[in-house]
Amino acid sequence: MISRVVAGDVPIAAEDHGGNGRDVLLLHGGGRSRRDWDPFAGLLTSNGFRAVSMDLRGHGESGEAPWSWDEALAMSLPLPRSMDFTGL
Repeated sequence: MISRVVAGDVPIAAEDHGGNGRDVLLLHGGGRSRRDWDPFAGLLTSNGFRAVSMDLRGHGESGEAPWSWDEALAMSLPLPRSMDFTGL
């Protein structure tokens, strides 16, 4: 299930792949998206983990944000709120 949480004024897309074991948060690299993790998320859930992937700001289905080095370094700031939203 895909959910969206707003971090500042940027909507962040997160996907709960299911599972009911220990939580695993999957983050992509620069220029990629949460979809990169789909095959691995399936392996995690079939082996007893709960997998959640998210698109970092400006990637995939998350909203665009003005770019600067300060903003690039702060890309992880939505993580705590996204983790609360998804129940991690």
